Amino acid sequence: MKRMLFKLVPALLLLSLSASAQTKIGTVNLTKVFDDYYKTKQANAVIKERVADLDKEFRVMVAEYDKLNEDYKKLLADANNQALASDERDKRKKLAEDKFTEFTKKKEEIADYRQRMGSTEGKRIYLERAATAETVNADLKTWRGLDRLLVRGTGKVLIVATWSALAYNLLRAIKMDWL
Repeated sequence: MKRMLFKLVPALLLLSLSASAQTKIGTVNLTKVFDDYYKTKQANAVIKERVADLDKEFRVMVAEYDKLNEDYKKLLADANNQALASDERDKRKKLAEDKFTEFTKKKEEIADYRQRMGSTEGKRIYLERAATAETVNADLKTWRGLDRLLVRGTGKVLIVATWSALAYNLLRAIKMDWL
């Protein structure tokens, strides 16, 4: 019995030393993992395209507004030119008034566009990302336990994250009747 005890104690000490030496704590930035997810990238690309199109549309509207403003000022200066005959000045005043109505319509159009982007359509664009990518992240963190992990080490954490993603995709496929 003593002989076995003398052999067992050093063996246990060696095991405890090697086990403590192998303990490594690894952290994984889940935000980076979720942001690198291909669906998140696709949703962000679609949103960026939409925002770029809307921004381009807005820049075109502003350019038209500036051109109308410039034309109006030029016509107004011509209408006030005393070197021209009164009939010609009246004609140019009428053209300046017409240009001013176009100018004010364009100004109202830009104001409506800004209001629309600030409220309904602008929010819809950003809600689209929430509907596509953020629901996956929220589901995995809230219901699948990816907010805190019970394993240590980068490899184990990546395995847990991969299994969670696989489980989510399988549940999604079952729900959508793909399987």
